[in-house]
Formats: sequence, C-alpha cells, structure tokens
Amino acid sequence: YSVSQPSNSMSKLSKAETALVGKLEESRTLAQAIQAAKPKYVKSEERSDSGSQSSMKRIKPPKPPAEDEEDARAVLNLEVPRFDNTRKFEGIERQKKMAKKDRHMKALDDFAQTLEQFAENIEQNVLSLSRDVREKLEQIDDKIQAKYQSLTEDDYLVVKSKEELDEELEYLKRTTAGRSDEVEKFASNLENIERERADKVGGKIRDLVDLLVSIAHQLPDEIEHTVESESFDLNAVVTANRNSHAELLGIMRTKQIEIEIIALQMSIAIFHDDITSSEYTAPSDRETFMKRVRSYQQERHDCRQNLINDLIADTITSTEVQRVKEHLTDLNEQEITATLDCYNGLSHLRATLRNTAERRMESLRKELHTYGALHPEPDLTDLSDKIKIILNDNEMGEVFRLGGGLKPELQAVASEFISEDIVYDSLVSTVESRLDILSAGFNLKEVMQERGRLPRLDTIRATLSKLRTVPRAEVAGVLTALLPDLREMSGYDKMPATFLSILNDCADGIEA
Repeated sequence: YSVSQPSNSMSKLSKAETALVGKLEESRTLAQAIQAAKPKYVKSEERSDSGSQSSMKRIKPPKPPAEDEEDARAVLNLEVPRFDNTRKFEGIERQKKMAKKDRHMKALDDFAQTLEQFAENIEQNVLSLSRDVREKLEQIDDKIQAKYQSLTEDDYLVVKSKEELDEELEYLKRTTAGRSDEVEKFASNLENIERERADKVGGKIRDLVDLLVSIAHQLPDEIEHTVESESFDLNAVVTANRNSHAELLGIMRTKQIEIEIIALQMSIAIFHDDITSSEYTAPSDRETFMKRVRSYQQERHDCRQNLINDLIADTITSTEVQRVKEHLTDLNEQEITATLDCYNGLSHLRATLRNTAERRMESLRKELHTYGALHPEPDLTDLSDKIKIILNDNEMGEVFRLGGGLKPELQAVASEFISEDIVYDSLVSTVESRLDILSAGFNLKEVMQERGRLPRLDTIRATLSKLRTVPRAEVAGVLTALLPDLREMSGYDKMPATFLSILNDCADGIEA
C-alpha cells in the first residue's frame, strides 16, 4: 500500500480551501472599494421656469479605463459567501482514515519483513556454526582414532620409551579436552544467537507498538492483542529452537562421553597393568635388600658349618668345644639380629611401596576426575598468578600493613590453588571458609556510608593501627574503646553472617 497518494490529495484539498478563503477576502475588499467608487447622488437647488424645485442630480465619476469595466461589473454582481466552519468534508475524512489504514498495514508488513530477514540471517549463522564445528570435530575424531589405533599395536609400543608413552597419553587427554571445549563453545554460540534474536525482535516489537499507537488506526486493546500474538510467536520460535539445540547438544555430548569412556577405560587398563607389574609385585629395592640378606645368611651358614667341621675329629679338647660353643652363640645372636633387621627392612620397603601405590591410585583418581567431573575445573593457576602479582605490588604495601595478617593469608591461598590436593573436599572446604572470612567485610564501607557513620570507620582504623604499637599494659584499654563500635556494627543487617559472627566473637572476648 502506498501512503503518499492520500497525503497528496489531502494536501491539495487543504491548499484549495485556503485559496478559496483568500479569494473571498480579496473579493470582499474589492467589493468595498468598488462600492466606494459608485456614482453618488447629491442634492442641488435649481430654479426652473415654473418655479423653484428641489431635485436630485447625479454627479458622474471619471470614466474608468476600458479594460477594468468588465471586471468591475462582475464584482458588482458577485455574492460574498461566508465560511462555514461546521461544514464536514466527508471525502477528506474518508481519505484520512484510508491513509491511517495504509500506514498501519505498512507498519505490519515492514515488521513481518524484518522478522523474515532476522530468520534468514540466523539460519545462515547457525548453518555456518554447524559446518565449522562438524569439520573441527571430524578432524579431532580422526586424530583420536589414529592415536588409539597406534597404542594398540605392539610394533609401535615396543620402540617407545616410558616418557614417550606418557607424552602420547597426555596428547590424548589434551585432544579429548579440546573436543569437549569445541562442543561447549558451539553450545554457547547457539545460546548467544537465540538471546540476540530475542533482544532484537523484542526491540522491534516495542518500536511497532509505538508506531501503531502514533498512527491510531486501531484502539489500544486491538494493538495489544496484535503485539501479544507476535510475542507469543517469538517465544514459540525461541522455545522450539532451544529444544532442537538441546537435542543436538545431547547427541554431541553423548559422543563426547563415549570418547571419554574409551579414554577412561584405557586409563584403568594402564593402571591395572602398572599395579600388577614387577615394579609393585617385585620391586628392585626389595630384590636388592633380599639378596643382601641372603648373602649374610650364607656367610653365617658357612661360618657355622666350619665350626661344626672343627668338632669332627678324633681328639678334641674341652677348650676347643668351648670355643666353638662361644662362636655358635655369637652366630645365633647375629642371626636373631639379622632376622629382626630383615623384618624391619621389609616393613619399611612395604610401607614405601604402599605409599607409591597409593600415589599411583590417586593419580588415577585425578585422571578419572577430568573425565567424570560434573563441572569444568576453574583456571586456578591463573588465579594464583594474579594473587602473586598483587602480593608483589609495592603500591599495595600500605594495604597489607593496615590489613594485619592479610598478606600471609593470601600467600597461603595462592599456594593452595596450585596444590595437587585441591581436588579433594577437605582442602577445598578449608580454602572456601578462609576466603569467606576475607571477603566478609567488602561492603562495610557502603553500609556505614548509608548510615552516615563513614567518619567513624576512619577512627576505628586508626585505633587498630594504634593497637599494634601500644604497650602491652595499654592493650586492654584500647580494646575496650573498640567495644561500642563492635556492638554497633554487629547489628548491621546488610552485612554477611560471617562478618557479624566474627564481630560478636570479638566483642564477647573483649568483655570476658
């Protein structure tokens, strides 16, 4: 529909009415001028032959120019109409209604075209993302399949050292993790596309409402019904797309889990082969120890045999018997001591081997955790590096000075972030509780500013700074001065429960 033609017609009608009123005004002015120029009748006194007589004579005005006579006669016969402001121009009103309808329908058509363009762009983006992720996953799957195939071939494994095989396993882990990252990246891109669609179309719907209300072709209730229909269609499209995306991602993640299960099974198989190998069933240190024990046993046995041979003779003296007896007693004591040393040595070797096996089992547990974790591990190494940068910043010296034990606490947290035991709940719970304490007072300044008590915060800081340098005899007085402020701050409802609990404990300790 075109909206220009009704507008031009209305404009022409308005101009015609204006011109008509102008002509009427000009005609009225011209008629008054001509009326003033009409011949005037005057009285004159003339005396005739029959006597005096009063009569009217017309004095003729100057003759107008010939070219104006016709116009003057036309104006004399012209009737001056009056403008009727109650008159209704039904044709104009009908044209206005048609113009509003045309604009209304054009707005709806433009909105529909915009939605269609959005849908085409989104479809192209989704297709592009799908092609890219499919190509990348196919390349990764080919690499993983080729590597698994190599690791099952004896000819390939025989020429590899232990370090090289460990590197091969690390390569498989990195490749498998990279595949998982590609799947999650694809999921994030799909979610961003749908969010962008909802935001843009929602904005266009709001613009459509404003435009339709300004056109005023329909009542607000009818416009609201139209917009509700469009919003429902948008929500239905977004919901259907997300359901489809969820099904697709479910298939992709299932494939990822199958690959991770293969890696998990291989890790378990390698663990079983490792734990049943001679390194654990017949460790070299134990073999060496037992060889040394047997050697000493053989030496004692030989010595004992020689002493017994000395007793086999035709003549033997009691002195010789006593000497053999003493040597045998000494060898017996050596045997008892050697047996005890062997038992203690084997116990030590067994404990060492047990620790080694437990570490190997924990390494397997951590490896399996990378496959079966319910949530991706955070980049704790990066967080640790950031904390260390802050600790080494010279500009933070004053903050750490006022913070008391803040710097050692942050150093401990930075070290624990990169600890191998961070995967265990015991360490994580400890770090979490300490971080909760460190962050408990972050919003204290804002809360005190809302209550108009911000200057008091500077006073408390000065008192705490004084507490570190005050003599021991005056510590109790300084702490007592802090007690009212501690009780007041312990009643701030906007502070975390950890902060309030610590303040109450401190106040109770001061009062005790």
